[in-house]
Amino acid sequence: ARAGHHAAMREIFRAHLATSAAQDALAELAALVAAERVCLLCFEADPRHCHRLLVADALAARMSVAIRHIH
Repeated sequence: ARAGHHAAMREIFRAHLATSAAQDALAELAALVAAERVCLLCFEADPRHCHRLLVADALAARMSVAIRHIH
């Protein structure tokens, strides 16, 4: 991603999100979101080029959630 290969980063990270460990982490995140307000943070300024967008999208596929980017 730092080299500007955003499509490759998304492909690699989507494959990672399919793993059982990532699915377990998403379940934990969903439980947190159900209980309180949550903010996903990253050093990437543009959410279109960041893994946090993929995490947020995966979370939104599990539950109804409002996603807001604060940049």
